Amino acid sequence: MLLALALLLQDPFDSALPGLAQGRPFTVVAQDKWLFEDKFAAAPGKGYSWIRADAAASKVEKGALHLKALPGTIWEKTATQKNLLVRDVPAYKEDEGSIAVEVTVTNVMAVDGEQAGLMLYLDDDHYLKLCRERVGGKTQIVFAREVAGVAVCPVERNDPAASHKLRIRWEPNKVYAEMLPAGGPKWLVAGYCESPFRKPDGVKVALYACGGKADAPGWAQFTDFRVGHPAPVE
Repeated sequence: MLLALALLLQDPFDSALPGLAQGRPFTVVAQDKWLFEDKFAAAPGKGYSWIRADAAASKVEKGALHLKALPGTIWEKTATQKNLLVRDVPAYKEDEGSIAVEVTVTNVMAVDGEQAGLMLYLDDDHYLKLCRERVGGKTQIVFAREVAGVAVCPVERNDPAASHKLRIRWEPNKVYAEMLPAGGPKWLVAGYCESPFRKPDGVKVALYACGGKADAPGWAQFTDFRVGHPAPVE
């Protein structure tokens, strides 16, 4: 089933499937092993930094980070998006399993293009993002990448859940988008694409919200942010 789904959602710019050809799309680990976790008991501090910071558009309340979905984007030639919260990928050994970043996102979106989610981020022209986004009046899970200023969306999937656990799993040559809708029984593989990063040097994990109404941007909530080696999705 996983093989069929992955083939269906294959990136049109990617023809090599070495991991899937062997029937092992993920490096197997026996159980979750987290290298970093933040329950947002306090404001982001040591290890974090902000890109185009706007202090009035972020807050921590009751174990959640809240980011205001300010207008702006880093899509292709535009670089106006504010308040990307970033931190380095923790040091890890490849034989410990694939590295992944995950977070729970809850947001109510008022306009098309409003979104909130997570990224693997090198710079404004090289990144991967997995987010909840309003598209055509509906909530979608969107998985996109940008390489050298050229952006594509391998995955756009309607899902009306009020919140989602979102996970980006980084294999040496592929990056997988995984999702767990609120109330859902198990994680799902939404799709995958070729990695824009050949090595982890300089790559950061990021949380973000953007694309809201100019006169009244909404807030997105983030909880249970963590990075490490989760067990594979079955």
